[in-house]
Amino acid sequence: MLLKPSEYYKIKMLIGEPVKYSSIGGFFLKKAISNADLEYLNLLNAKCVFQKYESGLLIYFTIHNNTSALVVPYNTIVKSMYIEGVETITVYRRNFPIVFKSYRIQFFLDRYFIRPWRKSKDSNTYTLNIKTVELEFYSMAYSRGGAVNFFKTFEKK
Repeated sequence: MLLKPSEYYKIKMLIGEPVKYSSIGGFFLKKAISNADLEYLNLLNAKCVFQKYESGLLIYFTIHNNTSALVVPYNTIVKSMYIEGVETITVYRRNFPIVFKSYRIQFFLDRYFIRPWRKSKDSNTYTLNIKTVELEFYSMAYSRGGAVNFFKTFEKK
């Protein structure tokens, strides 16, 4: 159930009280597939904040200074999956043939001043399937590691 700011008073009736110190942000809505509602299409690329409640999950969507909230009771979650991005390390060798003709100087610069590798990581993705909607979120590559523990509680065994 997607709520507008004027309907936030319904949250306590639907999913109870919030759990202290259990929220995570830094995610963006990448894809929303819904059979009935077209209002999810306006929320693509919205910034998302997840917050745990006693009997559900609350997702705040913020885009263009407009905020909406999606109430997700635990019994409506069909599938929840968090995938860490793949981390790659590319090793390369810099060559300064014109400036530094000595191999020792070039080795010294590569070793102590210029990194001879490049480290990169793909973005993290979180997929949440509810009975009415399938949502896919992504976050920046080097976000907090607490996301794994946060989303693990929603996985169905």
